[in-house]
Amino acid sequence: NVTLHLLEGAVLLGTLNPMDYDRKGLMALILCHDQQNVAITGIGVIDGQGRQVARNVVEIVHKGLVKDAFRNDRPEVPIRPMLIYFRSCKNIFIKGVTMRNAAAWVQTYDQCKNLNVDSITVDSRAFWNNDGIDIVDCDSVAITNSYIDSDDDGVCLKSHDAAAVCQNILVRNCTIRSSANAIKFGTASLGGFRNIKLINIKV
Repeated sequence: NVTLHLLEGAVLLGTLNPMDYDRKGLMALILCHDQQNVAITGIGVIDGQGRQVARNVVEIVHKGLVKDAFRNDRPEVPIRPMLIYFRSCKNIFIKGVTMRNAAAWVQTYDQCKNLNVDSITVDSRAFWNNDGIDIVDCDSVAITNSYIDSDDDGVCLKSHDAAAVCQNILVRNCTIRSSANAIKFGTASLGGFRNIKLINIKV
């Protein structure tokens, strides 16, 4: 029963220190677990300052403060924060806001139910692996009237749990620019996908 409302001109900034984020689970500027009736609204901006955060992650790895295989000069451990991560939540409403400069995936909704994302702008080209929006094993999702510009997948449907399914998903009236895939099913597809509608998508 909480709404985060960003007024015009408001900018919510992520810290530049990767170690400031909760490292016990998936890292995010806005983290929500097992909640209901949660909203993020308004016409303000959520800015992860991701390009500098990603550079700081690389510096931490080079200094040996975090152990990482660091293949292709890219850190592999999850120490790059997302802007938004919701897990096992119900009745989520995201409307109007601009999300930019994530150090990782911009927003992930994992095993959530009744998610409505409308009229958002995603501008995230700060670093590689900048998925615009990831829907993981969710039920009853609408993504409408939005603009997504991402340096990885634009809208990515995933199924990480073999006992779950990503289902009843509508993506309508959206414009998507991607350096990888505008719409993607996977990377993981363990439980699969059911009843997905893509309507009037401009790529």
